[in-house]
Amino acid sequence: MAFNLLPILPQTQVVTLVPEWFYLFSGLVYLLVFAVSMLVSYFSFKLYRITSSKKQGMLSLAFLLIGIGFAIITATSIFTYQQSQSLDQNIFNLNTDAYNVYYILSIVAYLFLVMINLPKQDERFYLFVPVWFISDIGFHSVALLLLFYVALRSVYNFFKVKSEGAFLVMFAFLMIILFHVFLLLMPFGIELYLFAHVFLIAGFLSLLAMLIRVTRK
Repeated sequence: MAFNLLPILPQTQVVTLVPEWFYLFSGLVYLLVFAVSMLVSYFSFKLYRITSSKKQGMLSLAFLLIGIGFAIITATSIFTYQQSQSLDQNIFNLNTDAYNVYYILSIVAYLFLVMINLPKQDERFYLFVPVWFISDIGFHSVALLLLFYVALRSVYNFFKVKSEGAFLVMFAFLMIILFHVFLLLMPFGIELYLFAHVFLIAGFLSLLAMLIRVTRK
């Protein structure tokens, strides 16, 4: 069975050709991530309304931004798959613009997650991210830097409280880190693209399991 080969992530300096169905696969994964992100944002906002906790408010906003970002690249990934027989430069430009918006929204969301996990004495901490992250390599590098801190805090929290909920959060952020790592390594093998998205699914399903566990209490 033959597949048309399309370039993936057009903003990268290294062009990687993948089967066209990768766009459908990634679009479906991103749709799932969008749905979970919206649920996390919604229930975090409900907790914010009840408790007036700034951390819950920032958590709700962080996952709202993540959800919007994934909604955008869901639409463009599925659209690209549908137009795979008649691609032109405008479609690749659309993908580039969509990913740039996703990158910006994700970095801002990760900054909120970092701020949530900062010690109380560092609540006024601000991190300025340079504009060079608007590329696939720059984005994933900055994302890993931010998520590494969040993951460390989640690991520390798990070993401190040793609860199922803390484990699910820790596992989720570790999987999301692997998602970014494998996308950075994708030029070494297109199968890494599939593994990256499996890790992304695992991470957000873990967040969904945590959310279900919390809402049942």
